[in-house]
Amino acid sequence: MTTFADLIGEAGDAGPTLATVLAVARAEVPGAEEGTSYGVPALLYAGQPLLGLARNAKGFALYPFSGAILAELGADLSAFRVSKGSLGFDHGQQIPSELIIAMVRARRAEIDEKHS
Repeated sequence: MTTFADLIGEAGDAGPTLATVLAVARAEVPGAEEGTSYGVPALLYAGQPLLGLARNAKGFALYPFSGAILAELGADLSAFRVSKGSLGFDHGQQIPSELIIAMVRARRAEIDEKHS
């Protein structure tokens, strides 16, 4: 099973970008734990997947584990490959910290709502 450390180690010069994504997400939800969800390395919050990161055929992808989040963000995502459940990005492409934070906050709010 792939871990974040494996993914970053195998990403070559994209490793620092992936490490930054994780650092920003972890700073936003300090209690998040590393795990997997749907076979993807993920940060888990309250036992639920918060944010996943994986390599794919075209580069890498962030997974908010919610089909609604990317549509709700309202951010300009035209620089990325967007599907209902993932934000794809190229090797070496930077992801704005504000976008990562918005994704994490939105997903955390969904999880909190389910548990309240």
